[in-house]
Amino acid sequence: MRHPVQPSLPARHRRRGAVVLELLIALPLLVIGTMAAVEMGIWMTGRERVEMAARLGAEQAATWIDFADVQNKVREYLATANVPASDVQILLIHNVGAESGQFERLTNAPDLNWGEFEVPPALTSEYVRVVVRVPSDALAPNLLKSFGFDLSQQWTVRAKTFRFEGS
Repeated sequence: MRHPVQPSLPARHRRRGAVVLELLIALPLLVIGTMAAVEMGIWMTGRERVEMAARLGAEQAATWIDFADVQNKVREYLATANVPASDVQILLIHNVGAESGQFERLTNAPDLNWGEFEVPPALTSEYVRVVVRVPSDALAPNLLKSFGFDLSQQWTVRAKTFRFEGS
């Protein structure tokens, strides 16, 4: 009867070396993947808060157009997400009391190009639109900066349009 052959000492060391090598390759990928998932989840939560802030601002403006009130409502809500008031940029566009095709633009960032959000919607009734713009790194930690995905140059922009129901 033959006895099973036990691996020699060098073979055991070779297997341990392979396990360490596999760990050295897999562990950084696992850490990066975890960091990406955490950052994305926190950013998506922040994005939803910016969306809700735009909605609250538009609701405020839909009854009475006062840019200071809209600004306060938006900043109050975003303060719950620890977004500094100085980082919040707000644009209010409305056609209330204007001639057909005309609109008024109120903002706390007059030098900023708002791009497509600056174009008023093609509505025949009176409306208000509130656009909120926040730096993405104010919403989520910039965990992946050293891996080439930098949030510091990105913006989270959300807009809401409501029909004007004031008098």
